[in-house]
Amino acid sequence: GDNSAGADYSPVTLSFSANSLGTRTVGVRVTDAAHPQYQSNGAQTDYLTRYWTFSDASAGTYTYTAAFSYVAADITGTEGNIKVNRYNTSWYPMVSGASSNSMTILTNQTQATGTLNGSAFTGRVEPSSTYVWDQSTSTDFTVATNWTPDRNTPQITDVLQFSAGGSQTCTNVPTQTVNRIVVSGNTNVSLQSASAGQIITISGGTGNNLDIQSGSTLQLASAGANAISINYLPSTQNASIAGNLTIVTNTGYNNTYDATNSNTLVTGTGSITNAGTITSTASNLSFGSGTTYNHNYTTTAGTIPTATWNANSTLAFIGYTSNTAAPTGLGQSFGNVNWNCTNQAATVNLNAGLNSVIGNFTITSTNGQITQLTTGTTLNPLSIGGNLAINNGTLAITGGANASTVNVAGGFSISGGTLDLSSGAGVGTINLIGNFSMTGGTLTESGGATTSGINFSGTSSQTFTKSAGTISNQANFNVLSGATLDMGTNVLDGAAAIFNLNSGATLISGNQNGIYAATANGNVQTLTRTYSATANYTFNYSGAGTQNTGTGFV
Repeated sequence: GDNSAGADYSPVTLSFSANSLGTRTVGVRVTDAAHPQYQSNGAQTDYLTRYWTFSDASAGTYTYTAAFSYVAADITGTEGNIKVNRYNTSWYPMVSGASSNSMTILTNQTQATGTLNGSAFTGRVEPSSTYVWDQSTSTDFTVATNWTPDRNTPQITDVLQFSAGGSQTCTNVPTQTVNRIVVSGNTNVSLQSASAGQIITISGGTGNNLDIQSGSTLQLASAGANAISINYLPSTQNASIAGNLTIVTNTGYNNTYDATNSNTLVTGTGSITNAGTITSTASNLSFGSGTTYNHNYTTTAGTIPTATWNANSTLAFIGYTSNTAAPTGLGQSFGNVNWNCTNQAATVNLNAGLNSVIGNFTITSTNGQITQLTTGTTLNPLSIGGNLAINNGTLAITGGANASTVNVAGGFSISGGTLDLSSGAGVGTINLIGNFSMTGGTLTESGGATTSGINFSGTSSQTFTKSAGTISNQANFNVLSGATLDMGTNVLDGAAAIFNLNSGATLISGNQNGIYAATANGNVQTLTRTYSATANYTFNYSGAGTQNTGTGFV
């Protein structure tokens, strides 16, 4: 510390992980002032008025990291922007972070990269330089003339900008630390390394240090055994994805986006398309309203990243071909879920993993195959806060011997494809709060269960609409006590289907022929029909002629 204007405790901790000498003596002197050269290459607004000068008369090699403590009065400007800078005839910024009156060097330094003898260390912000990728010479990331201005000496303070528009490719991307990466101007840039384990570390200050702007795409696209990653150091850096981040598949599925140490926000209409690896938590990766995560694995199940999902965000399955297993990471509360695997070539069993959809669950395509919510594992009720929609493809509520229940707070619609309540021995049940609409497709129960069905269980009036489509096998339609089903003029048919109007339930008939216990007349024309004597009946036919109530409620 120092005692120049009162005692200030400002120690340095050097942590050596290698030292070629048995004993090394390092001296350090602390000065309670801004370094004399602190503004030698640019005006400073965020810096420390304290620096540490080292001496080391020994030869040999060494590897170390360091932590510097200071007092609050030493801070000018914003502490979070301050980085460790080493001065030895020139300034050398280091990958580091500052908070709570302490600066820490976060990557190993050696006698070559972080010489101690004769060096002074302080906290400041090294001015950054922006380099724009122009691909004028080749696609090689390391060729200086592919950047404007020429990027002859890469620094950790560099800002890399991809803004020329159209598709661009960067090959031979090495391990490197930069300040920021910006992708803009409807540019689609593909970063490809020439070997495995290449890492781009982003080490900026305030602002969005990864900025993928709307209409633009950044691809992590190393192929084969090669792999490329993006990570962050130090912590609490902001990243904005308003365009698209794509992690392309490779042999090891280890092209990687590591959100650790960041606040990564997918925003606007932004998206992440993933067939590699995403390392994240719910606190460092968030999908905002209107954004999409595209799960693009094909032959393997993959992992859905842990994240915070806005109620209006979407988890989209788009890639599966021969995969049959459930992905890891299903046990989260998602916004909307859309299944749209146009090349699906096998039945996919979600193994009771999907439990919470805040918004809508939509089946768009299974390519003639089946997506099953479960087979051998009992499904804890899948809660859908919005609508369940079958537009095409096949969804099986259960495909095994165990029961499966889906609670739908919104409506159910089927316009194409198939809803199979049970393709096995287990009972598949949908508890429906909203309206029922069938304009096409097939609703069936293809397994051995006899009680699978749809329970109308709302507390407000629910409508039943059917203009097309087929109801086959023994599907049960149950109007539970307290529920009201308004059928209008629509007909619920099905040669083997069962209809139950329970005690305390209400049926509203707008069909001219009312309801019948048998015969192909009225609103309900299923094989078996049960109308409770203690249910409620309303007849409100509004067409020409007189409504016949029928004999169903007698």
